[in-house]
Amino acid sequence: MKIRFATPGLYEKNMNDNGAYFGCASYGFAGCPDPTKEAILDREKNHTEIKGKAFFGMLEDVLKQIPETDDDNNRWQAGIVLFGNCGGENEFIRKLHDKIGCPLTGGAAACNPETGRSGLVAGGSQVAVYMINDRDRNINVVSKNIHDNIIGTHKIGFTHPRVFDTIDGEDALEWFTRKRAGYGFSSDDFEHMTFSDLNDVNAHTSVSEGKLISGRDLCPEMKLRYVKRGDVYPQMNAFYDDRNAMIFGCAGLKGILEQDIMTDTMGMFMFGEVATLNGIPEFGNLMLSKLEVI
Repeated sequence: MKIRFATPGLYEKNMNDNGAYFGCASYGFAGCPDPTKEAILDREKNHTEIKGKAFFGMLEDVLKQIPETDDDNNRWQAGIVLFGNCGGENEFIRKLHDKIGCPLTGGAAACNPETGRSGLVAGGSQVAVYMINDRDRNINVVSKNIHDNIIGTHKIGFTHPRVFDTIDGEDALEWFTRKRAGYGFSSDDFEHMTFSDLNDVNAHTSVSEGKLISGRDLCPEMKLRYVKRGDVYPQMNAFYDDRNAMIFGCAGLKGILEQDIMTDTMGMFMFGEVATLNGIPEFGNLMLSKLEVI
């Protein structure tokens, strides 16, 4: 199975080739600072192929398709999960991990920055999953949260799973705007300061119709945290400097890089990431996650 990632425009031109590979659209790549540039990364062409089995389709259908073990009744080593901007990502990851119990990486496909078209994932449906059973190699999933300054834990009130109503009993948007200003971040900076769940997987906030919203499901208690200006590039550059890895980073983090990451790593920037921390895979935002194949 060929594993391929392409910028949105090039991906759409090759949609008819979906059945021949596993992958999705990415908002640019490490070593290629322009996210609209027509570029493609192909694991099979540039590296030894990773052995495994691909599954494509609707969320519930794919959960049913994936067996608990591989054809030799061995536990899967890891999985790559790619979403087509469909919603329901957090629940899918929880159910999949309950079934197979292995670490997961991946993310959500980038949208076309010019047309806004979404769902650019192999198979043309909601999700694509590549389960790995390559016994000739050591497979490892590593994930990282670069927002390493934790301010505190706060109570989150919400009725919709991705819309903040209150934070510590106050209007969420007013509270968050005031908090960011107190640390020197502007009201339109949603990348340097954010919330994470108690397992340290981030949300990416934004504003819609006067409400503070999240790119992942909210939790009743979440940590408020930030990354200092000047600390983004050193942490991301070190994480991407890994020739043995396939790396999924956040397009939001790419937007606050102090300089471009110029490596030949197979690294891309997603619209949501699948991170495994403390042995638990989750869907989140503003995260770094990679599959190491040695």
